[in-house]
Amino acid sequence: MSMLEIGVVTDEITRDLAASLSYARDWGIGLFELREGSERRFPHFTPTEVSLIDAAVAAGERITAVSPGI
Repeated sequence: MSMLEIGVVTDEITRDLAASLSYARDWGIGLFELREGSERRFPHFTPTEVSLIDAAVAAGERITAVSPGI
């Protein structure tokens, strides 16, 4: 039997991606769906937000989905 892994849509915590990732880590969550950043929807994140995503992936966290909205 596999364990259920919990993920979060980052902007449902806050549109501040750095804060959202920090809160999620504090809660033990390492699976993320990206939808909105501080200024625009994915994939139009700021360079800083892209760097945060790269660092999260390098640290072993996973981006499970992206949602550009339609």
